Amino acid sequence: IPGEEFLIDELSVTASHFKKVIIYPVNSNREWKAIHTLPNNVEVIIPIISIFNTYNPVFISNVFSILLKEFFRIQSKKLFFMTLKFNLSLLKQCYLKSLKIGEVIKSPKDTIVYSYWCDDLALIGAFVKLNSPRISFISRAHGFDVFEEQSDYKYIFFRPFQLSGMDKLWAVSKVGEEHLKQKNNKFQNKIAHKYLGIESNGKMFFEITDTIRLVTCSRVRSIKRLDLLIKSLKLITSKPLEWHVIGDGEDLDKLKSLSSQLPENCKVIFHGYLTTDGIHELYSTMHFDFLISLSSSEGLPVSMMEAISHGIPVLSTDVGGCREIVNDTTGMLIPMDFSSEFLAQKIENCKAGKFNNLAQREAIIAFWKENFHSKVNYEKFAKGVLDL
Repeated sequence: IPGEEFLIDELSVTASHFKKVIIYPVNSNREWKAIHTLPNNVEVIIPIISIFNTYNPVFISNVFSILLKEFFRIQSKKLFFMTLKFNLSLLKQCYLKSLKIGEVIKSPKDTIVYSYWCDDLALIGAFVKLNSPRISFISRAHGFDVFEEQSDYKYIFFRPFQLSGMDKLWAVSKVGEEHLKQKNNKFQNKIAHKYLGIESNGKMFFEITDTIRLVTCSRVRSIKRLDLLIKSLKLITSKPLEWHVIGDGEDLDKLKSLSSQLPENCKVIFHGYLTTDGIHELYSTMHFDFLISLSSSEGLPVSMMEAISHGIPVLSTDVGGCREIVNDTTGMLIPMDFSSEFLAQKIENCKAGKFNNLAQREAIIAFWKENFHSKVNYEKFAKGVLDL
């Protein structure tokens, strides 16, 4: 799936546990096509949404009930009315898509609806469950769909409706599980966590070099705070630096402009968007001193799993579930609020640190194999689903 190639790692393990898997790319269009070879029992159905009668009495009844509950739940009534038009449209679209999914359900008691994100996709799943109560409905939750501070309004709409229809919600981190339970006390028994995982050749490229080589791998947007890295790199003028930027996004042009202010000893390479295979190829053929993550909020990033699978240490802010992957073995955690001088010192001293060592890099790969290998984690996930 374009932009979500990491799903192929999960599918390649979990698909064999089920008779048939149907992928429904609800945010796609008719031009959609798979960019990977999918398992034989996996089918892709492209949604074709028909004109909908908004006076449908079932729709009106359901939406009125959902909005009424949301009105009493939300603290800011101003926010409720300010977003009412958008939310009505969102609920309508999700209801429509749930009807299309319902058309392919032949045996409800043997059907599992799985939402990879706990956002509007989980709304669709909740509507499917409402229309077909005998199905099982499960979802994952990551970062933006867990932590309110990552959402546009610092508030997550319709969470009780989503959870009321779910049989299980698996956060991808322990801290995500704890947060969801705290915020949704009524549904604690439905909430747990299961780690994601990745497939990798585990190949390490290590060399002793004077050049400090860093890599960032993310969407280029404000929450990633890549501008803070530039402020720190400006302070390092006596050593050769390379910064490899993987990713695109709404703030890419702004980042390119800011990076032009860096001193001559710092070379910036913009790779743009890379496929998962492209990322692994780069990590297998080039030495990196750190993957840098300075986000103000995170779930548990797949980008970190990719890096440690090649023995690349991670320097990350201590936010979200990052401490569940970044530790004394795999890297270094720093406070979310740090000074430019503090980060510059950590980067400048990396050649003298313990991660500039072949044995330590091998220990990083061993940690990935034990904790975030796709086959191990997705086998556990498939068993958890089938045990519901």
